[in-house]
Amino acid sequence: MTRIFTPLVLAMAETDWGPMHVAAGPAGVVGAGMLGTAGGFRADLERRGYVELVPLAAAAPGPARSLAERARDAMAELLDGGDPDLASIPIDIADRSAWDRLVLDGVRTIPRGTIAS
Repeated sequence: MTRIFTPLVLAMAETDWGPMHVAAGPAGVVGAGMLGTAGGFRADLERRGYVELVPLAAAAPGPARSLAERARDAMAELLDGGDPDLASIPIDIADRSAWDRLVLDGVRTIPRGTIAS
Protein backbone atom coordinates (compact mmCIF):
# COMPACT_ATOMS: atom_id res chain seq x y z
CA MET A 1 0.00 0.00 0.00
CA THR A 2 1.22 3.47 -0.84
CA ARG A 3 1.36 5.80 2.13
CA ILE A 4 -0.02 9.25 1.34
CA PHE A 5 1.42 12.03 3.48
CA THR A 6 -0.82 14.85 2.28
CA PRO A 7 -2.70 15.98 5.41
CA LEU A 8 -6.45 15.52 5.23
CA VAL A 9 -8.90 17.67 7.16
CA LEU A 10 -11.86 15.76 8.59
CA ALA A 11 -15.22 17.49 9.04
CA MET A 12 -18.43 16.09 10.48
CA ALA A 13 -22.02 17.28 10.68
CA GLU A 14 -25.04 15.85 12.42
CA THR A 15 -27.92 15.69 9.95
CA ASP A 16 -31.51 14.48 10.17
CA TRP A 17 -30.24 11.36 8.37
CA GLY A 18 -27.43 10.77 10.89
CA PRO A 19 -23.74 11.66 11.05
CA MET A 20 -22.03 12.75 7.85
CA HIS A 21 -18.23 12.77 7.46
CA VAL A 22 -16.01 14.50 4.89
CA ALA A 23 -12.25 14.35 4.29
CA ALA A 24 -10.49 16.90 2.11
CA GLY A 25 -6.92 17.60 1.07
CA PRO A 26 -5.60 20.66 -0.74
CA ALA A 27 -6.61 19.24 -4.16
CA GLY A 28 -10.18 18.26 -3.26
CA VAL A 29 -12.48 15.99 -1.32
CA VAL A 30 -11.10 12.46 -1.02
CA GLY A 31 -13.89 10.86 0.96
CA ALA A 32 -17.40 11.27 2.31
CA GLY A 33 -19.57 8.98 4.33
CA MET A 34 -23.00 8.76 5.90
CA LEU A 35 -24.31 6.96 8.95
CA GLY A 36 -20.95 5.46 9.94
CA THR A 37 -18.80 6.24 12.92
CA ALA A 38 -15.91 8.68 12.92
CA GLY A 39 -13.61 5.75 13.74
CA GLY A 40 -14.85 3.72 10.79
CA PHE A 41 -14.45 6.68 8.44
CA ARG A 42 -10.88 7.25 9.67
CA ALA A 43 -10.08 3.53 9.33
CA ASP A 44 -11.27 3.56 5.70
CA LEU A 45 -9.01 6.52 4.91
CA GLU A 46 -6.08 4.82 6.63
CA ARG A 47 -6.71 1.61 4.60
CA ARG A 48 -6.45 3.79 1.48
CA GLY A 49 -3.01 4.95 2.65
CA TYR A 50 -3.74 8.33 4.23
CA VAL A 51 -1.63 8.75 7.36
CA GLU A 52 -2.17 12.34 8.49
CA LEU A 53 -5.79 12.97 9.46
CA VAL A 54 -6.55 16.29 11.18
CA PRO A 55 -9.91 17.16 12.77
CA LEU A 56 -11.42 20.40 11.47
CA ALA A 57 -11.11 22.11 14.86
CA ALA A 58 -7.34 21.50 14.87
CA ALA A 59 -6.69 22.24 11.19
CA ALA A 60 -4.65 25.25 10.14
CA PRO A 61 -6.29 27.70 7.73
CA GLY A 62 -5.71 26.72 4.11
CA PRO A 63 -7.15 24.96 1.08
CA ALA A 64 -7.84 21.60 2.78
CA ARG A 65 -9.69 23.19 5.68
CA SER A 66 -11.72 25.43 3.35
CA LEU A 67 -12.67 22.50 1.12
CA ALA A 68 -13.66 20.33 4.10
CA GLU A 69 -15.92 23.11 5.40
CA ARG A 70 -17.44 23.81 1.96
CA ALA A 71 -18.10 20.13 1.28
CA ARG A 72 -19.57 19.53 4.75
CA ASP A 73 -21.87 22.55 4.44
CA ALA A 74 -22.94 21.68 0.87
CA MET A 75 -23.71 18.07 1.74
CA ALA A 76 -25.65 19.10 4.84
CA GLU A 77 -27.64 21.56 2.71
CA LEU A 78 -28.36 18.83 0.15
CA LEU A 79 -29.58 16.46 2.86
CA ASP A 80 -31.76 19.27 4.20
CA GLY A 81 -33.54 19.54 0.84
CA GLY A 82 -31.45 22.36 -0.64
CA ASP A 83 -29.78 22.50 -4.03
CA PRO A 84 -26.11 23.41 -3.41
CA ASP A 85 -23.60 23.66 -6.25
CA LEU A 86 -21.79 20.37 -5.65
CA ALA A 87 -20.06 20.56 -9.04
CA SER A 88 -17.98 23.49 -7.78
CA ILE A 89 -16.37 21.34 -5.09
CA PRO A 90 -13.25 19.60 -6.43
CA ILE A 91 -12.94 15.86 -5.96
CA ASP A 92 -9.49 14.28 -5.59
CA ILE A 93 -9.60 10.66 -6.71
CA ALA A 94 -5.93 10.35 -7.67
CA ASP A 95 -5.49 7.44 -5.24
CA ARG A 96 -8.08 5.36 -7.11
CA SER A 97 -7.46 2.99 -10.00
CA ALA A 98 -7.87 4.22 -13.58
CA TRP A 99 -11.14 2.25 -13.85
CA ASP A 100 -12.51 3.76 -10.61
CA ARG A 101 -11.59 7.27 -11.79
CA LEU A 102 -13.35 6.68 -15.13
CA VAL A 103 -16.53 5.45 -13.41
CA LEU A 104 -16.55 8.15 -10.71
CA ASP A 105 -15.92 10.93 -13.24
CA GLY A 106 -18.81 9.59 -15.33
CA VAL A 107 -21.16 9.35 -12.36
CA ARG A 108 -20.45 12.97 -11.49
CA THR A 109 -21.80 14.08 -14.89
CA ILE A 110 -25.26 12.57 -14.28
CA PRO A 111 -27.64 15.44 -13.50
CA ARG A 112 -29.37 15.39 -10.13
CA GLY A 113 -32.73 13.65 -10.25
CA THR A 114 -31.95 11.57 -13.34
CA ILE A 115 -31.05 7.91 -13.76
CA ALA A 116 -28.39 6.48 -16.03
CA SER A 117 -27.03 3.00 -16.69
